[in-house]
Amino acid sequence: MSPHALYLVEHKAATPAPLSGLELANRLSFFLWGGRPDGELSALGVSGKLQDPAVLAAQVERMIDDPRSGVFAADFVTRLLLLDRLAQDPIDFGLVQRTFGSAKAAEVREQRLEHDLAVEPVRYFEHLLRNNRPVQELIAGDSLTVNDRLARFYGIDGVEGEAFRVVAAPAERRLGWLTMAGVVAAASRGTTEPTILRGVYLLDRFLGEHPGTPPGNVEPLEAQSKANKAIKALPLRARVAMHTEVATCALCHRKIDPLGFAWGDFDHLGQKVVHKVDKPGGPAPVVDCSGKLPDGRSFSDLGGFAALLQAGSAADGAAARYQFGELLIRRLTAYALSRPLNLADDELIRGLAQRAERDGWRLREIIKSIVGTDSFTRG
Repeated sequence: MSPHALYLVEHKAATPAPLSGLELANRLSFFLWGGRPDGELSALGVSGKLQDPAVLAAQVERMIDDPRSGVFAADFVTRLLLLDRLAQDPIDFGLVQRTFGSAKAAEVREQRLEHDLAVEPVRYFEHLLRNNRPVQELIAGDSLTVNDRLARFYGIDGVEGEAFRVVAAPAERRLGWLTMAGVVAAASRGTTEPTILRGVYLLDRFLGEHPGTPPGNVEPLEAQSKANKAIKALPLRARVAMHTEVATCALCHRKIDPLGFAWGDFDHLGQKVVHKVDKPGGPAPVVDCSGKLPDGRSFSDLGGFAALLQAGSAADGAAARYQFGELLIRRLTAYALSRPLNLADDELIRGLAQRAERDGWRLREIIKSIVGTDSFTRG
């Protein structure tokens, strides 16, 4: 939408210059509240006091504590994790068979569950933001934010009511966003052969690298399996390897495919897969969830994948290429500035990452740092 349509017109000079107080108030308010500033913020802008860094930081604190910051959390996280897919993609939760045959009741239950799955990652981010927790807890947290419906979906007892609240996560869901069913389902897109889709999602959303555009003449893995019983009978990794033998596909798939196996023990609905034992009393089958990042570092399972994204620091060069904290700073900065970042912004991001490391990677401090930069306060 044109800024003029929102009456958000900033006077541009030949060279970057400080925003006026009211322009800064508007920019801050639309960033953290998704709407116009309130009386206090407007008054500080008009008086010029908002351009004082201490006053600006105090306003950021006040605005994050205000319930209106939920608009920012919902919009930012939904865009980052592509959670709108949960309502758009044909994801069948199979509730018709479990709702006494009533298709209408099943449809309502599925809509509510889709909503809950999309809301949980938002509420979790909001919880960490309000409590100024480190960004690493987004991929290594040991809690969930659930209501009664979502608790039943996860098999958690003792949760009543539709209000979301923080609860201790079961052992298999202690990796923050990475083990939330809504995130896994958004990555899988309702597909029962989702390995390649998941690899694309992890590469793009969690590693910050574009996966490339696939050729239009290659059938999806799920379609190949349905059309050919011999292919369907092969182990998953063999099917993926066969799917990517085409030379024009190999360049991108070398980056994509090894990532998609990280979620190998979750189904397309984000539920933990429980494999039946081959023989009574025998050991349960073990799913191979190993893979590697595009930079060559290997992981044995999803926990190892998360650990690699937390390893190193902003100053570690190649080791920090896929550092999750820096990726989140990039996404937050682009969102705050309402524009894509480019090479000229690399120095800005490095400075923000170094400061975040000194501050313990805490979410509020990161947002205050972004708001205090020349890129945000000048136009």
